[in-house]
Amino acid sequence: MSAPMTIFDTMLPILFLALAAMVMLMSGVFSRRDHSFAITGAAIVLFAITARLMFAAPDGT
Repeated sequence: MSAPMTIFDTMLPILFLALAAMVMLMSGVFSRRDHSFAITGAAIVLFAITARLMFAAPDGT
């Protein structure tokens, strides 16, 4: 378990969360009447991160 790989694995979900937040913000700004896209996007990103954490090998490889 090397330090750079751990830092990368920690930063990747944060980048995805930031991207999801930007998408939710943009969808909220440009279409206030439809929030289903933002909710669906957040659910997809959270599911992807959860699956990534669940199916990742314990040693990080």
